Amino acid sequence: MTMFFKRARTVQRVCVLPVALCFFVSLGFAQETPVRYVSEVPWTMSALGVSEEAIPVVAYWEPALQRHFVVLETWFEALGFSVQADSARVEATHRNERLFFSAVTGVGLRGERTFQLDSTDFFVNRGALYVSFGGLAHFFEPGTLQFDQARLHITNAAATLVLPGTRREAPPLYYGRFRPMLGSGQIDYRLTRTQWQAYDPTYHGFVRTNISALKGRIVGEGLFAQAAGEMDRELRALSYLLDFPRSTALTQVEAGRQNFYGWPRQATYDGIRLSNRPVADRYVHRETPLRGVAPPGAVVAASAGGVVVDRVYADQQGNYLLHVPVYYGSSQVEVEITPVDGGPTTTRRHHLFVSEDMPPPGTLYWDARAGRETIGDQDLLVFAEARYGLAPSLAARAAYLQSGIPMVGLTKSWRGMAVDSEVAVPLASGRPDAARMRFWANSRRARLQVEAAFS
Repeated sequence: MTMFFKRARTVQRVCVLPVALCFFVSLGFAQETPVRYVSEVPWTMSALGVSEEAIPVVAYWEPALQRHFVVLETWFEALGFSVQADSARVEATHRNERLFFSAVTGVGLRGERTFQLDSTDFFVNRGALYVSFGGLAHFFEPGTLQFDQARLHITNAAATLVLPGTRREAPPLYYGRFRPMLGSGQIDYRLTRTQWQAYDPTYHGFVRTNISALKGRIVGEGLFAQAAGEMDRELRALSYLLDFPRSTALTQVEAGRQNFYGWPRQATYDGIRLSNRPVADRYVHRETPLRGVAPPGAVVAASAGGVVVDRVYADQQGNYLLHVPVYYGSSQVEVEITPVDGGPTTTRRHHLFVSEDMPPPGTLYWDARAGRETIGDQDLLVFAEARYGLAPSLAARAAYLQSGIPMVGLTKSWRGMAVDSEVAVPLASGRPDAARMRFWANSRRARLQVEAAFS
């Protein structure tokens, strides 16, 4: 699509004024509305190393100058900045970063640093301020923006460019979303053969299926054993899960035979399960704080997966606080510290661990189950659990199991470590009946987990 910005037409009239005055008026009209012929060109932009999460960028080709331009206000808004603009100025802010540009003087401001744009790198038309790609580079550190003319793609590595794809939540597993009626499936199986010298061989097997079908997920699990010519079979699980990933009130509805791995008991039951937990906890994207000490005034940047995710200045005492997006589990983060006096840059590597039992701060996850057990007297099974994120590194848990057994607990995490403690208090006695404590420690190559239960 081509947009035409045309010169205002000069109406021919009989001029009775002096020729010099007529020439002056005509010249004034010509300077006020210059001719601009620009063509809209669709570009994309992504953070360094995550080109698959590109966002669209509308650029404009100016053939007279042979350059691409963007509307500066729209550019910053697409990146998540707060923008105040008119035809003469644009001011964008994000966290402690402030960017400013005046079309009257051609002077820009980034923090306390000023720069001057050439008159061919910007122009104003119809109340919008256009800036060339070369002019955009002045708003950020050298080498931050890379423009690929062949692919019409922009790559950036700046913490101030907060692309929506950089910090948004990772997409959950949409079971059955790609092929609504019949999707892909997975089968896991195991078969063992045992042979004793004086006896016939025995066989034990395990089969588990996970299929995306009927707009949901179907899970089946079974055991079998063969000894002395006799075959024993057991159906451990056969359930249908319908998930609502975009909902926060209810994300999962599961019905059928299911396995309950709770504490202080485990069971297989026929019934229903409701929850608002994410379908795949490990793929939940969240943010964790990272504190440290650096030379006062130093620039501290954190990188995860090769992408700069946050950049701050150390305060007068050298303290800094970074906000790092991570997944549940173990994540590796590199912190680069550049002294203000231009000294050598140092790199520190951190291994962060976020327990799956740690909801984001202010988030409540709940899970409820009801049904009848399939083994023994087929007792009624009722279970309800709630977890709440009290702080980035602290979460509380409360649960209730049938027979009047409420449970309470806390989960606390540090860098690479987490401790989870729970206490069960039967209503009949009013005294603690059982307790459990779990400890995790993670390093670059190993993970240690210790669990102890008391009753």
